[in-house]
Amino acid sequence: LAGQPLHRANFQFWLCKATYYDFYTHDADNLLLSHRNALTEMELAGEAVPENMRVYATTKMAKAYTHCNMFADALQSYREIFRRWGHNLGNNRYHIVMYGVIALINKELNEAEEILNRLRFILGREEDKGMQLNLARNLALLYLNKKEFEKAWEMLTLTMQFPRSDTDLLNDIL
Repeated sequence: LAGQPLHRANFQFWLCKATYYDFYTHDADNLLLSHRNALTEMELAGEAVPENMRVYATTKMAKAYTHCNMFADALQSYREIFRRWGHNLGNNRYHIVMYGVIALINKELNEAEEILNRLRFILGREEDKGMQLNLARNLALLYLNKKEFEKAWEMLTLTMQFPRSDTDLLNDIL
């Protein structure tokens, strides 16, 4: 192994550092640097990094951009993530709602509506009240931005039907 690049190991190393900065220090500069280094090593490692780890690392980068208020970069990341790995994330509600929120923040209202409607379709088959509340609240924001006030009122009225005990951590964050 002497003299050989260890890109997969370096990928894991930088990903661990990013996790440390994210959860223990909230050091935004080193968080972003660690994620960027991890993604560089991931690309250099090629197929040695399994697809599920590629998806994980890339979605973590989008999250880091969001934490650092770099919303345009977060939106570009989510677009790329869903373009490349949408088949893996098709039913992952968390990433769909975050993509929709980031599109809303960036005033990409048609894109946000398309993403949130994807979530609406998925949730139509489930009883996840916390995510139903997320969807209704974000659709209300979308409709307010689109000046579709009757639809916004309908969604806001729907949010009042959820007891606080039915919400989740994501609702507290958003």
